[in-house]
Amino acid sequence: MATFARFEPLTAAETAAVEQTAAFLHSRIKIGCTGCRYCMPCPMGVDIPDNFSIWNKLGMFGQPEAIKHQWEAHFPDAEKASHCVRCGKCEAACPQHLPIRNALARLQQELDQL
Repeated sequence: MATFARFEPLTAAETAAVEQTAAFLHSRIKIGCTGCRYCMPCPMGVDIPDNFSIWNKLGMFGQPEAIKHQWEAHFPDAEKASHCVRCGKCEAACPQHLPIRNALARLQQELDQL
């Protein structure tokens, strides 16, 4: 309780700075996947949340060489987005109604270009 004894809400300027920072970070996210894994298992073996995680890392931090190394050396080929056959099972299960099939295609194309 002592922590909040001297609570002071953020000023308007501080609130604006927080909102501006949040908007900037949100703009770098490729897809809003939370990794809940409701889309899994994929009938083709694609690890959808892990694919989206690496894609979001590319968007958030850049560093294409590090992402390319992680993609090639530490991500099993059988689990990559390229194996998606667009069956739609994942989208039917996604509680966020994400466009998973289209996003996997864009992800694969972008990572192939690294």
